[in-house]
Amino acid sequence: MNRAPLARENALAEVLSKYGWEPAYVQYTGRVWKVVMPEGEYALKNSRAPREKLLLLHQMLEQVREEGFPHLLPWVKNRDNEPVVQVGNEVWYATPWKDGGEAGPPSPTETVQALAQLHSLTEPLIERYPELPKRISRDFIQKWKEKKNQLSEYLETVEKREFASPFDQSFRNLKERLDDTFSFAIRGLERFVETDDGALPRYALCHRRMHDSNLVWDDEQFYFIDFDHAQVESPVRDLALAIQRFTSDRDVSETPHDLLQAYENSYLLKPKEKRLLALYLSYPERMMKTLKLYYETPRLSQTEAQTVQRLEAEVRQMEQLQDLVRQLWPGQKKNEENKSATAAVPVRTGKKKGKGKRKS
Repeated sequence: MNRAPLARENALAEVLSKYGWEPAYVQYTGRVWKVVMPEGEYALKNSRAPREKLLLLHQMLEQVREEGFPHLLPWVKNRDNEPVVQVGNEVWYATPWKDGGEAGPPSPTETVQALAQLHSLTEPLIERYPELPKRISRDFIQKWKEKKNQLSEYLETVEKREFASPFDQSFRNLKERLDDTFSFAIRGLERFVETDDGALPRYALCHRRMHDSNLVWDDEQFYFIDFDHAQVESPVRDLALAIQRFTSDRDVSETPHDLLQAYENSYLLKPKEKRLLALYLSYPERMMKTLKLYYETPRLSQTEAQTVQRLEAEVRQMEQLQDLVRQLWPGQKKNEENKSATAAVPVRTGKKKGKGKRKS
């Protein structure tokens, strides 16, 4: 059994007391505590979110559950009939524990359909909280510019090496294409801020951490968990992340086009939202993480062959995403057709390509 720090265990004892629990045993999983009681099992989480935010989240999510949305778990009330417990500066909350079921995890299509329903149900709720919606800021755009500048820094690292590795050679071939992708996304957001002052076409409660590890299920249903980072913003921010995460490193048949269609079957996007989606999809999030891993934390990196395989997979995904971007923003297609070489240069390692799968 994994062990948590002693100070955390002492806080846990007080939290359990506030719930009135005397568990048969408690297991620390690294993210949450599994609390086993005679009447059932619970996931108890120490959240970094402020108490006020968690209380507001609980209120909004409960309203969505009352509307019949089946993909949310109830928060367990403590002895004071509150959905959160505070011990010192730490805030905790609990939900029923789900170990999985015979049906298995949801497909990407099922996940984005449920995400669309969540956005649709929370959109009218946001009107009650006029202080929550946020605009796209120039600070956000500046972060993207800083990421783009990292590409040049990584290339300088490559040029200083006496012998370029297969990964270095592949990155060098991709550099110009990544620059173009970044430039398109940054210019689009800058224009959006200039014309609309950063105000979004529509607002909903966005999960902002949409990936496999934040989905649990039982024999009857699957559930979204870990809303600690949730914010009120454009629903396409969630959708872009879902499309990026659920079409990479997976043995599934769904394409980015398929997931967009599945989403719009439940929640039709506005024209301006489609253009905003194109900008978010153009940001090469996973590619930047792979480059950062290779050039900034090489000791934590995989083997050379594994990192090259990962880059190959991300190039293939980027090509799929750019197909969808051209559909969402037709002018981008014309721009790319005017370039003489837009296709990524295949990565060659001297070995037969594998089908290695890595989840990050």
